[in-house]
Amino acid sequence: MMQFDVFPNPDPGRTDDRPYIVVLQHNHLIDLSSVVVAPLVKAESVLPLAGLMPTVVVDGARFHAVVPDLGAISKRHLKGAVANVSTFRDDLIKALDRLFTGL
Repeated sequence: MMQFDVFPNPDPGRTDDRPYIVVLQHNHLIDLSSVVVAPLVKAESVLPLAGLMPTVVVDGARFHAVVPDLGAISKRHLKGAVANVSTFRDDLIKALDRLFTGL
């Protein structure tokens, strides 16, 4: 498991609107029992909040990472990474900075 890995959402009640989650926690802390993630929402289903919901692409489809909805999840619930969106690292980090520092 690596930072920016994308996994199927383990919450069966949310897979229609939030089919994936992305790991935001840094690799240096990946050995903890839980990881910080944000849901990925289909881009066409939501208007993104400026600077807080960067667009990422998974398997050719566009999603918004809903950084304001981040949370921790036990690693045991994450099975079978489907992608890594590290090419969108700068936008994801900027969204985290905006959430926590307002900048």
